[in-house]
Amino acid sequence: MKDMSNARRDGLLFLLLGCAVLVSFGPLLEGISPVAMIDFKLPYYSTRCLLKDCNPYNGADVLRVYQMEGEGRLLGKIHGDPDGTRLVYLPTIFVFTSPIA
Repeated sequence: MKDMSNARRDGLLFLLLGCAVLVSFGPLLEGISPVAMIDFKLPYYSTRCLLKDCNPYNGADVLRVYQMEGEGRLLGKIHGDPDGTRLVYLPTIFVFTSPIA
């Protein structure tokens, strides 16, 4: 019975250690990445495009929304390429992102 409690303690210790490593690497990797948070910005600005009555699956329309919203720094990182702003998610994403946008 004593071995089982040691195994549980060791398992909990490894779990907490793994969580600490992952939480500490998150900000480090975000600082290193040249396009941090772009994975969320694409659905966000595509939803903003939809709310402004344009096509969220057209890269040029979404690019105009980026420019209107003043995301010049992000546009410089994707080199102003309309293909870099093309939405690849299914239309059901708008149910989740429209309250935020």
